[in-house]
Amino acid sequence: MEEWKVGRTHDGMNGRDLVDELVAGGRLRPEEAELLNRELLAAERRGAARAGKVLGWGTAIIVALYCGLQVPWLLTIPSFTKMFSEMGLGSLPALTELVLSVPMWVYLTCGGLLVAAVVVKEAFVRSRIVNLTLNGAAIVAVMLAKAVVSWALFMPMIDITHRLGS
Repeated sequence: MEEWKVGRTHDGMNGRDLVDELVAGGRLRPEEAELLNRELLAAERRGAARAGKVLGWGTAIIVALYCGLQVPWLLTIPSFTKMFSEMGLGSLPALTELVLSVPMWVYLTCGGLLVAAVVVKEAFVRSRIVNLTLNGAAIVAVMLAKAVVSWALFMPMIDITHRLGS
């Protein structure tokens, strides 16, 4: 029979120990014990699967919330466009120009699609490790995108600071 860690009772015994004790005491036949041990194993696995599902949905909700928390920050991008035009800097770095030229609806659509994909994935991907890995990758992707956009927006100001200092 396959070994599986079965939860312990209040007195420190696990389910297999309890079944063995019942067999030793003559209160349970060995064939009944085998059936009971298989049921204990199946019940433990169902419990582990439920825990993985809860963890998967929990991380999916974290991804969705993290994406949602980026929206107010994204809404500040137009103010950078206005600020740079008022400062009369001339040409901006290529990455800054790219970030400023992307319409707001593209940022919001990409975030919405990411959230939708993470939520829909929960219904179709059965492997918990794949599920959690994809959720982690989604969080990392949002963090990297935010870092690149932040760097692009603040790069001209850092350049101005260096020119003023010299």
